[in-house]
Formats: sequence, structure tokens, C-alpha cells
Amino acid sequence: MHDRKEIPEMAKQLSLPPHGNTVYPWDKWENGEVHIATKGKQFRCGVPTFRSMLANRAAAKGMRVTTRCKGDTVTFRFIRPEGDSAPGKQ
Repeated sequence: MHDRKEIPEMAKQLSLPPHGNTVYPWDKWENGEVHIATKGKQFRCGVPTFRSMLANRAAAKGMRVTTRCKGDTVTFRFIRPEGDSAPGKQ
């Protein structure tokens, strides 16, 4: 006779607010213009973490990003590859 193994209960799904970089207005920030973000206003993580998030996002999109940090502010600009115009720009 075979022992019946009990099937474990499914993990419960939680409804959580957006987490991490999903809350950022990437489409606006990736427009090729210079932006200034301040800790506590536009982002909550540390400045080095935010700067890394910008670099990771740029790499994932095939772009580059320039950043300059001063205190709790990060000035940045996403740069598209040559010949790739930003949405709405010619």
C-alpha cells in the first residue's frame, strides 16, 4: 500500500503597493533632458543605490546615463544611442 503524501498548502498572495524601481516615472526621465532628484522627494533609497538603479535601467534599455551627486541630490540624464530619437522628438 502506498503512503499518500499530503500536498502542501499554496502560498498566500499578498496585495502590496508597488516596490522598488516600478514607482519611478522612467518614461519621463528617459527623455534626454537633465533631471534633478532629491532623496526623500523623488527617491527613498540611498544616493549610491539610486545612482546604481539609474545605471542599471540605462543598461537594460541600451542607453547610457550621466550622473552627478551632491549631498542628497542626483542630477542625471539618459542618453540614447546615436540615431535613436527620444519619444516625441525628431
